[in-house]
Amino acid sequence: MAEKREDEVYVLGAFDGLQVVEGEYYPQICTLLKCKSTDLKTCGYLVATAETSSDTFSLSGMFATSYVFPDVLLTGVQLVPGEFQVLSDGCLINQNGTSKPVLSVTLFGRWYEKDPPHPQQGFPGCGY
Repeated sequence: MAEKREDEVYVLGAFDGLQVVEGEYYPQICTLLKCKSTDLKTCGYLVATAETSSDTFSLSGMFATSYVFPDVLLTGVQLVPGEFQVLSDGCLINQNGTSKPVLSVTLFGRWYEKDPPHPQQGFPGCGY
């Protein structure tokens, strides 16, 4: 980190399993995120601003699916198209620094084959 503030904490997290909030699906997640305060119990809560900056960084993970989606949020909850690059090996990199401090950098894998089966539902009005 180019300018690490003592009053900000970032954590690295990973998840691999069935998610049952707002539906049932099987994600694999690798994430770097800013905690709301220096108390680690606040990690994962909504955060809108950050001050810590970095010159370069990368995030990678080993996923059992080829459906891996990058997600980067900067302070002010701003998406950053064009500031990050996904390499062919799935590594998410930034080599030139970001326009604002980072709130989170995530690789979200969706393992569709492990999603629970859902009953076939037709489309209303389509004769199914």
